[in-house]
Amino acid sequence: MLWLFVTYYSETDVVTSLKRLNLKKGDVVYVSGNLSNLGLIKSTNYKNIPKVFYQSLTKIIGKNGTIIVPTFTFYLVNSNKIFTKKTFSDSGAFSNFILKKKYCIRSTHPYSSFAAIGKFARFICNNKTKSVYGKGSPMEKIIKLDAKFISIGKSINLTCAQVHHAEKIKNVPYRYDKKF
Repeated sequence: MLWLFVTYYSETDVVTSLKRLNLKKGDVVYVSGNLSNLGLIKSTNYKNIPKVFYQSLTKIIGKNGTIIVPTFTFYLVNSNKIFTKKTFSDSGAFSNFILKKKYCIRSTHPYSSFAAIGKFARFICNNKTKSVYGKGSPMEKIIKLDAKFISIGKSINLTCAQVHHAEKIKNVPYRYDKKF
């Protein structure tokens, strides 16, 4: 016999939880994780969960805040498909929700891109480097803006792209750049 337990929470719970992270107006926030690991929101269809998180987050950080998400497309590495600004992301429902927003800006790395919306979106995603990490990269800009990193529904060690930036800066022997 299989027992399945689902956690239910409210939209108010989302706002309350985000506020506990000490987010404030104007913050730059990098969001990654898996919303489905949290359960279901009582008052909405599961397809609307990314919208609820987006609205809750923007309510807190305001119009001068910035939301950044990973929009990785690792499935393109061994395929003949072409990367575009609207290519579907492997990084989950929230990332794909952000990609569909009118004012979303996406970096151009073919399989390890970021998307952002808000005050610093263009600055972060308009990278002139060929690497997603290292000097001049989107991750360097995110860190320099003193972004707050949020992992939703997953352990932080499973969503810590900033570690790859540190590895690139320190030139660790096991990290290399794939040439296109």
